[in-house]
Amino acid sequence: MSAVYGWFNGMQPAVAAALVSLVVALVTTIATVLIAPSVKYAFDRRLENRKLDLAYRFEQRKALKDHIGRHKGAFLESAEALSGRMQNFHVNEQRGWLEMKGKYVGELAYYPKTFAYRLLLALGTGRVLEREALFIDASVASDDDFNFLKAVKLNALVWRMASLFDQVPYNNEEAKDHFFKDSLASMADSFFEDGKVLSLRQFTTAIDHQEHPYVDVFRFFDGMQAKDGRLRYQRLVCAHLVLMATLNSFGYDFQRTEQGKLREVATLLSAPGVRANLTQLIQRMKLEGDASFAQLIDILAEPAR
Repeated sequence: MSAVYGWFNGMQPAVAAALVSLVVALVTTIATVLIAPSVKYAFDRRLENRKLDLAYRFEQRKALKDHIGRHKGAFLESAEALSGRMQNFHVNEQRGWLEMKGKYVGELAYYPKTFAYRLLLALGTGRVLEREALFIDASVASDDDFNFLKAVKLNALVWRMASLFDQVPYNNEEAKDHFFKDSLASMADSFFEDGKVLSLRQFTTAIDHQEHPYVDVFRFFDGMQAKDGRLRYQRLVCAHLVLMATLNSFGYDFQRTEQGKLREVATLLSAPGVRANLTQLIQRMKLEGDASFAQLIDILAEPAR
């Protein structure tokens, strides 16, 4: 390196300056010809990929919002109707209004028939939301939209997860106080005719047939009371709490339940471990960050009365 400096120092200043300019120009030309195009190409590729990614995310997010917009109102309306019936049942469960004595076909009493209808309507409209959303990339969803889809899924899970009764003797191989997954999905799917949900009149006609698909719901409800020696009422209470939390987060203002009423319903949970198991189910769905479900978790953590 010192020899190079010495070589430049031995030149006339004008000659040295000209030679340096020539070397710089040559290096710049080589860089422009050989390096710059590859750098520009890499940059353009990254920019184009970014544009495609943004376009994809925009289209998927719009598709998801459109899908939710088409079905959210129907789900919330059915959820409100089911929640109202559950609240009514908490007050009147000792009156025997769900007594069917094993008869699940033909002319049934108004109360059990409409209770089953409201449950199936909520499960059916939720099933449409959940099933069709599978074809949309949920990773691009906003936090609110994604939490709504998870809450809809939780409203179905709470009816079938035998793990709610992990701390008490319960045979999870027999769908006595819970529903099997395939049975629940089949009933929800069959609640549609030509793409439209069954009306109460159509449902009444359907259960006139000996082989109608809704027997499991009527069997679940038959003779239910809080102290009938079974766990199904505890499941219904859990489902009601999840339903109210869902309406509090995603429903209209007139569909929301105050904290005192949530706490009042939670006091009906008396089976060992059910509170903790319901909390774990909410956490499994990653909904503990939602304000209403976080509030429900806090209530479930309170000492049972």
